[in-house]
Amino acid sequence: AQNAYAEQGFVVLENPFKQATLDAIDNALIDMAERPDRYEGFLDHEPDQPDVIRRVRNAHRAHRAFDDFARSAEIIDILRPILGNAIRMHGSKVNMKAAGSTTAVEWHQDWAFYPHSNDDVLAVGVMLDDVTDENGPLLLVPDTHRSGLLDHHNGPDGTFSGGIDPFVMEGFACKAVAATGSRGSISLHHARALHGSAANRSPKPRRLFLIEYAAADAWPLNGVKDYQDYRDRLICGEEPQEIRLRNVPVRMPYPKQSANTSLFSVQSE
Repeated sequence: AQNAYAEQGFVVLENPFKQATLDAIDNALIDMAERPDRYEGFLDHEPDQPDVIRRVRNAHRAHRAFDDFARSAEIIDILRPILGNAIRMHGSKVNMKAAGSTTAVEWHQDWAFYPHSNDDVLAVGVMLDDVTDENGPLLLVPDTHRSGLLDHHNGPDGTFSGGIDPFVMEGFACKAVAATGSRGSISLHHARALHGSAANRSPKPRRLFLIEYAAADAWPLNGVKDYQDYRDRLICGEEPQEIRLRNVPVRMPYPKQSANTSLFSVQSE
């Protein structure tokens, strides 16, 4: 897995988690759907279907089950060969595509949203349903983690759009690989791996729990608003005393298109 990740910028692992672990996540999502008022501020809904949740933002803060999963020994054992012994959770979310949903995620690199002082930064995608070619899988372009950072500032007046110009993507999209697998499988992709996903045109749902991690000595260049929260997100190892700097590509983060931080909203605008 480590070699495949280093070579391609991503890897898919088949079913590393127990059924009971996944059931805890399912129960948390059921709880949110049944009591949405309790989770106000964490839930994004389909614009034309206000009763359908399409995203849980900051999932590790919304419900204990997500935080427990993100800190589990199973996850840590998978991450350590890639990120080292000291690892920090950067963020988390659950992206949900209901059957027949038109929600899609435009091509982008996570690095454009949260660059760090070094690039030992990745995202784990936990498949909460069987993911097939038809229900909107994550699509990843091999080897793009080593080809620099593409321009995500193609909104009005050069503002940040959260996506890459479709004309630029013509040379990449044909190489994309679908991250498919049965429920409980996971994908790991580097923060600069080019990726996106299409709408779910199937009669089956596609739920993906995404957790972003970084080596503990990778400092977020966007800054830290709450230092105690930053320290609390250390999931294993010792808090480093030094920031590790590497020669990594970072584009100017401005101008911003809007104050809205939702990926769906920024891309749709």
